[in-house]
Amino acid sequence: MSAISNHGCFKGTLTAFDKRELLNLLLAKRRMLKLHIPELQPEEILQYLINEHGETLNIGWSGGYCSTVVLHMAIKYFPKIPVVFSNTLVEYPENIQYVRQITKAWNLNLTELKPKTNFFAIKKIYGWPKPRKTGSQLKKLGLKGAEAQLYRRPFCCRYLKEEPAEEFYKTHKMTATLSGMRAAESLRRSVNLIGTKGQMYTIKSGMVNAHPIALWTRPQMYEYLKKNNIPENLVYRSQNRNGCLWCTAFAGCKESLIRYSIYRFNDLRLYDFVINDMKKTKHKTEVMDTFFA
Repeated sequence: MSAISNHGCFKGTLTAFDKRELLNLLLAKRRMLKLHIPELQPEEILQYLINEHGETLNIGWSGGYCSTVVLHMAIKYFPKIPVVFSNTLVEYPENIQYVRQITKAWNLNLTELKPKTNFFAIKKIYGWPKPRKTGSQLKKLGLKGAEAQLYRRPFCCRYLKEEPAEEFYKTHKMTATLSGMRAAESLRRSVNLIGTKGQMYTIKSGMVNAHPIALWTRPQMYEYLKKNNIPENLVYRSQNRNGCLWCTAFAGCKESLIRYSIYRFNDLRLYDFVINDMKKTKHKTEVMDTFFA
């Protein structure tokens, strides 16, 4: 398989997507300066965590380009680092193929986690995932408690990804985990994650969460992929993100589903499925407004 091309660079005319990413990154850096949080290089973070945590350090790998970059960096220093892939059972088929390919090619020490429930069982209880919102957005809308939680983090994320991962960490006594999250990817990440805590921090359970490329731009990521001849994940031929196929919690979810349906089947069967399912819902939601617009 060919290596990925160096597309998406911040050169020439910036797209709306480029501008949004740059704004998110600048917001994170400004908040870090204000709070006197130091900016660390990826290698500094990796070497520090390997020295401090050793075999109780792991990396959460989704198959997406960001976490693949961090994975490639990590195995240079720690070839047998425990790699955790949370298979939500609603992954893009191309992503599953990519995970299998890279696992074999790089001889990864991979554990594939699977949930105890499934997306459609969760959807039956909570409905289609609602668009994610920041704390300030929820405050403006007057949303609190359980209702607000539906917008902070979809319940499917909790049951399909987070709970299996937490159980693995506890069982294997993990003390630190790496991710490929970048501040530029969303306002929520730039403000609530990187912009207030930095690239490395400890959560309530005592686990250290670290994001080595948190302050990288997309061009930096693509440059690393190209320079290191990292194979292409075919998901990105139709998508600008990697995640659950049926997710409706992110901006552009409708267009994303349409693109993938045409790419995969040359028709709108996936989009039609969601529309027809939503028509059965008694109570109108913000997600439905998006799809019926």
